Amino acid sequence: MKIIVTTDYSGNSKSGIRMAVSLASQLQADLHFLNIAYIPGRAGESAQQYQKRLRKEIAEKKTELTSFIRPFIKGIVNKKKIVYQVEHSFIPETGIVNYQKKIKADLICISTRGAGRMPKLFGTTAGNLITYLTTPLLVVPSGYSVKPVTTIVCFNDLENPVNELNQLAHFSDLLTARLKLVYFAKSSQITEISENIKRKLKRAGLTTSYEVLKRGRGSIVSNLLKYSENKKPSLIVLFSRQRKSFIQRLFNSSRTMELAFHTRYPLLVFHKK
Repeated sequence: MKIIVTTDYSGNSKSGIRMAVSLASQLQADLHFLNIAYIPGRAGESAQQYQKRLRKEIAEKKTELTSFIRPFIKGIVNKKKIVYQVEHSFIPETGIVNYQKKIKADLICISTRGAGRMPKLFGTTAGNLITYLTTPLLVVPSGYSVKPVTTIVCFNDLENPVNELNQLAHFSDLLTARLKLVYFAKSSQITEISENIKRKLKRAGLTTSYEVLKRGRGSIVSNLLKYSENKKPSLIVLFSRQRKSFIQRLFNSSRTMELAFHTRYPLLVFHKK
């Protein structure tokens, strides 16, 4: 398994690094520490001169990346499973996606400090990756105190729960974590939906625990956040649809992005198939 963890050397990225190191230890995964750098050309510089300078500056940045990461990996015995990579790209998320395709990574880990009005409107790296990425994305809030993953809560829309839980079952088994499906419904629907879930899981041979709860006042995201604050799961999971259009993103905001920018717990996003 290969995990990409991005960093811009800021304090905000440290929680994502710690989370990725912890996960890699649990999953016996390779870690690829990735920094995206944009190095523009200079006036009067030939293409040959630019390429020479580009190689030199990327090498220097790789040294800087190695130095920055060193304190986070002291406990890792097998350093051969660690890669340091600097990718040249004007748009960070493009560099991340291209590198993922190149090494066929199984998971991308990124930190976020939330978003104000302007970033939420025009996009952040985390928001854009949620929108376009097909690889599972782990979004870790800045300042999160990292600990081993023992409990996973999947907030599910019940469109395809069996397929989605099957995807998660292997992941939770590797982590030896408890997995629970959670759904919010109207009071009048709770019994019916609970029985429906029970039948589907039994038919599929899944023993995943589940909970159908009364939807409270406010948005579905506020319900998810309230549940997370009460239960304090190690990891929250959502299955999200990609939104290709900027107009769609602007006027039909993704619940996944909204949750990613407000939760205080790590959020693992899978692309709906």
